Parts: sequence; C-alpha cells; structure tokens
Amino acid sequence: MVNYTINPNGIASEHFPDETIIINLPKGNYYSLRGTGQVIWNQLEQGAGTTQILEVLLNQYSTTDEVARPSLTAFLSTLSQEELVKETAFSPATATSDLSPVSFKGTFVAPALEVYTDMQELLMLDPIHEADPDKGWPYKSNA
Repeated sequence: MVNYTINPNGIASEHFPDETIIINLPKGNYYSLRGTGQVIWNQLEQGAGTTQILEVLLNQYSTTDEVARPSLTAFLSTLSQEELVKETAFSPATATSDLSPVSFKGTFVAPALEVYTDMQELLMLDPIHEADPDKGWPYKSNA
C-alpha cells in the first residue's frame, strides 16, 4: 500500500467533535470530513502509514479488511487528487497509532470528502500581495 503525508504547502485543518474542516489555500477549496474520514485524517496528522490506518479502522469499526482496505485506498486517492496529501517514503518508527482495545465498535461507513468551492475566490486573495494603497484590501487583481 502507498503511504501518504499531509501536504505541508498551504493545507490547514481544524477539528470539531463531529467534523474536521480542511482548507487548501493554494486551490481555494475547503473540505469537510466526518466519521471514518476524521479518523483517517487524524492518523495522517500523527504520521501513521496506510497499514497502520487500516489497523485503526479495523480496531474501531465493525468491518473487515475486504471492506475497509478498498475504501481507505479510494479515500487516500481522493485526498491526493485534491492535493491535500502526497505520497511519501514512510518510516514505521515515527507513527503513533493508538490500537487500544475498543469495547464498542462503531458501524463502518466508507470515508467521504465533501468539497466546497463557493469561497474559492475569497480564499485565493492574497492579503499581502493584493493590497493597493488606493483600493485597500481585499481586491481582485485584473492580472
């Protein structure tokens, strides 16, 4: 399995109890993750490899490898296409996945990435380079 790391160039995320919001500043898109998507993103932030993320999913949810593996692979591919993650050489010694026994396993739902582009124009404004003494900030450059 291919391993990924969060793209360090302009990607920011914020965690809430039932949702994780991710912003891709270079593309101007923002994203929403819930459930298994949140778990996967959290594991990526901790430096876990794909195999370790799969183990976490199998530990926390009532699912099998045959169901979780293709869902994880497809989800990571989607994150890669959106330039939120990039392929990486992985060192298992740096991962910190928690595989403590779970007394109640949740229902597995394939992770999904909700993509929002409605604020793209605003997010792509650069407050430093697109300020003008006469026009102020923000303003859209005609270039």
